[in-house]
Amino acid sequence: MNLLQESSFYQMLLEEGEKKGLQKGVLAAREMLLDLVEARFGAVDASFRRSIDAIDDLEKLKRMSKKVITISDPQELFSGF
Repeated sequence: MNLLQESSFYQMLLEEGEKKGLQKGVLAAREMLLDLVEARFGAVDASFRRSIDAIDDLEKLKRMSKKVITISDPQELFSGF
């Protein structure tokens, strides 16, 4: 490992980059989940959208997206989590 990679500033930049990448992934996963729900069930209300927007766990959003194909009502997405 070279001196630059060992510096605290470099490590901070890497952490910030990872954090921003994760945030972008969460935003994209939320949008995809909402798109899937709306494609299957039609437009969702603001309350449903706020509930999805409150989720920051990327893996949870992925699991919920997969669940869309097996549920009969959008509110079922929130059960079991």
